Parts: sequence; C-alpha cells; structure tokens
Amino acid sequence: MSLLPENDLGLSTPRFTEALAGLAGKVSNQRRSCLPARVVTFDSTKRTCNCKLLITEENGDELPMLTGVPVQYPTGGGFSVTYPLSEGDEVLLFFADRDFERWLLSGRAGPPQSGRRNTLSDAFAVPGVKDFADSSVSVGAGLRIEHSSSGMRIRISSAGKVAIEKGNVELLNLINSLIEALKVLTVNTTTGLVLPTTVSSLAAVQTSLGVIKE
Repeated sequence: MSLLPENDLGLSTPRFTEALAGLAGKVSNQRRSCLPARVVTFDSTKRTCNCKLLITEENGDELPMLTGVPVQYPTGGGFSVTYPLSEGDEVLLFFADRDFERWLLSGRAGPPQSGRRNTLSDAFAVPGVKDFADSSVSVGAGLRIEHSSSGMRIRISSAGKVAIEKGNVELLNLINSLIEALKVLTVNTTTGLVLPTTVSSLAAVQTSLGVIKE
C-alpha cells in the first residue's frame, strides 16, 4: 500500500507537497541518534543491560523498555576500564546507522543483516551520562577515580603526583610511615639492633592499611 495519496496528483499541487512533508516527518520521527536512559538490570557476564529511555514521544507516550543492550567500556592498547552498573544508573544510548548484529556477535566485518537504520533495535549503551541535577559527580583538579558510597578515591594531579585514599587514610603516607618505622630497625647501637620501640609503630601502620587493602 502506498503511503502517498492514491489519486493522480501533480507534483506541484498543495495536497501532494503536504503529503510528502507528512511522510518525511513520519520517517524522521522513527529514526534515532542518541538518547539518555536509566538502567533497570545489568548482566556483567554478557555485558548487556535492560534500560528505560528517559525521553518520551512528543505526545508523552513512553518508548518501550530496551532489553539486551550491549554496554561499551573504554578499551584500547591492551587496557580497559570496566565497572558494574547498578539499577538507576544513567547511560547514553546510541542508535547505529545500520544493523550491527553480525559484528556484535562475531566481531566480523560484513554487510548489515537487515535494512534497519537508526532504530531502537540497534542501540548500544555508554555509561556515565549525568543530568545537571545530579550532584554526586564533582570535577576537581587533575584526574579522579572515585567510589561514592565507600569514599575510596584515586587522584592524579597535573604535576604527576598520586594519592590513593579513603577518608583520612592515604596509602602512600602509610608506606612512608612504614619505611620510617623500619629505618629504626637498622640503627646499630652498642647493644645491637633497636627492636622494641618499632613494634607499636608497625602495628599502627598495619591497622591503617587494613582500611584500604582489599
């Protein structure tokens, strides 16, 4: 069945141009490029998530929940950064120009297996998108890797200095304290090595290290 009027209309008639514009608008509204979504469930083994789109149709109708969406993490040069997603995390969904199922399942190049273009069926998720109302992410000087609920943080400054910390406990400070305590052991006296005064210092360092050590 043709989507254009069935009666014979000239290409310049208002009815034809209106119909053509309506058809173009309908096709355009069915194509997607990227939209934010919220994670409902996450499968770490398959690296997929089920997610709910956060943008509705213009009339307010909700788009269907997407299932089995592949989650893409930054990788390259033999390195990768991965982390599990939790319910409620937000992701940015990209909708591929063409059906990419062949590549996704096998890693092989080849033609698309269907004529789909920019459809909900060909989405992949990139974690990390945040709305401005979310105050859980703050940007400081340098690079920061942070776990919000535990307070664990890794910082690299623009000067190339590193800090690995949780609360008031910082790993490199602990290592420095351990070195200072061990230095006392190497002090020779007339009676030999000094041992007793360092035991409590080493125990304190070990206790603090337990706050960070997995």
